[in-house]
Amino acid sequence: MDPSNLKAWLYVRGSESVRIVLDGTSLLVYGPGPRFSSSRFADPTEAMLRHASVQRELLADGWTRDPADDRRKGVERRSQSRGPDRRQILRLVSDRDQKR
Repeated sequence: MDPSNLKAWLYVRGSESVRIVLDGTSLLVYGPGPRFSSSRFADPTEAMLRHASVQRELLADGWTRDPADDRRKGVERRSQSRGPDRRQILRLVSDRDQKR
């Protein structure tokens, strides 16, 4: 799996969950429970269309997107540069300096 093409969604219903993973031309569906299905398509558009179909089926059956799943998306903060360090060097200040 190429991480740059990898997209995943989590759906929940009560204590059950379904994870859908789209990786270019592959669609993987984990759950509910031990169920698993894997499909390969000729091109990414076909895989996306099948994902949309599975999503519609889940939503019609009472599943919802896990709101916490949306917050986890995006850039991994620890792997990105935060820019120049804004911290300053500490310096000792005497009581005399504070009275001025």
